[in-house]
Amino acid sequence: MIFLGAGLLICLLGLASAAWADGAPAPSVRANAGHQRPAMVPESTWQRVSRGEWAAALPELMALEPQGAMDPAYNALLAEAALAVGENAQATLALERLVLLQPDNAGAWLDLAVASLQLGDRANAQRALDQVERGFAAPPGIRALIQDLRRRMQVQATLTEPSRHRLRGGLLLGHDSNANGGLAARSLSLTPGAGVIELPVADDFRPRAAPFWLLTGELATRQTLAGQAVEGRLALAEKRYDGLGEFDTRDIALAGAWQRPLLGGLGSVMAEWRRLDMGGQPLIQVPRLRLGLEWPLPDSGCRLLGAVDGEWRHYRGGLARYDGRLLWGEAGTRCPLARGALTLLARAARDDGSAERPGEDTRRQELALAWQGPAFRRGEAVLLAQAGRARDEAGYSPLIRNDARREIRRFSLRAELAWPLAEAWQLVAALEHTRQISNLGLFGLEQRLLTAGLRYQQ
Repeated sequence: MIFLGAGLLICLLGLASAAWADGAPAPSVRANAGHQRPAMVPESTWQRVSRGEWAAALPELMALEPQGAMDPAYNALLAEAALAVGENAQATLALERLVLLQPDNAGAWLDLAVASLQLGDRANAQRALDQVERGFAAPPGIRALIQDLRRRMQVQATLTEPSRHRLRGGLLLGHDSNANGGLAARSLSLTPGAGVIELPVADDFRPRAAPFWLLTGELATRQTLAGQAVEGRLALAEKRYDGLGEFDTRDIALAGAWQRPLLGGLGSVMAEWRRLDMGGQPLIQVPRLRLGLEWPLPDSGCRLLGAVDGEWRHYRGGLARYDGRLLWGEAGTRCPLARGALTLLARAARDDGSAERPGEDTRRQELALAWQGPAFRRGEAVLLAQAGRARDEAGYSPLIRNDARREIRRFSLRAELAWPLAEAWQLVAALEHTRQISNLGLFGLEQRLLTAGLRYQQ
């Protein structure tokens, strides 16, 4: 459930009421000792209320509605009993009457927000919370409770979106300045002993430019049920170079995710399997498991992001010694702007390798900043900047700089523009520049990608 259980929520509101400023009405959902027995309530029913026997007391209280509908004390008691047993519709009706009879009762407005939210009526809960903030000077404890309720409203809105299916695809043409991942260095320094040997890099290992075409497809579905959501996704990307078929790639990904309320935010579990082929041969398989949490910040509209992400990289054939197990920790934020939205994400991982892998274990850190928003009237733009650092914990090879530990710094910039052409069709153009710098010349490279084509999304 998105909310606290009724009993726990009543306790929470009871604690919060103690923080209400002197002279201001406290929330009415609290221990029944604070109530006076309404005149129409029989002594036997009142004794049930006093003992906390809400399930037995509620039918008796509901039977008194014709006599007590215009009595504030009766409506407050009826609302408390209804909330205690999860009868949120009955609680909402009683509280609606109570705020009409006592519009200056801040506690009743707050209780109405709670009952409406538990009933799934976010619009009514929003109006009640707005009334509390607009009409009363709430102390810090109550303001914190209001923010928590607003956060839960945002989570509930995410998990009650209509179920949907999505089909995406694209055909892009492009040019790659470094299709073969060639070295930026023109020579490599070897240290077989006390001396240094400079070896020129052969042309086949230098950057080779080539045009390519890229075909992409994705089928995704999202189903929401009982305050939870399940997602599934299948994606395929086929990239073919002109004249460099040994570097053609095929990328297949299959993923499933489950979302539910967690710690006042939106928790998720995502499992993914991914396979990358190169030159028509399997290169790597990556199973992945990710546990995430999004925490809305209602005042700013931002969301705090956090995750633990595990990857198991399995290389095929003779490359198995490069296998690794990565455990990422992620933190970031996503905020709306006057135009578009900005996302900042930082993550770090330890890449555990085998004893046979050069460099053995590796420490990795990455930082990404992305903006997405409108551009050129009807268009949409995406700007992405990324920086990363990787450092081995052991020397890479005695033949390279006397077994120095490898360190890599990687920087990339990507800009994408999309213009609508017709229903579900877009014209897309993108430019990407990547530069990788290393203390070992074997790992320095630079690449520029230019792509343009059509994208379909239904």
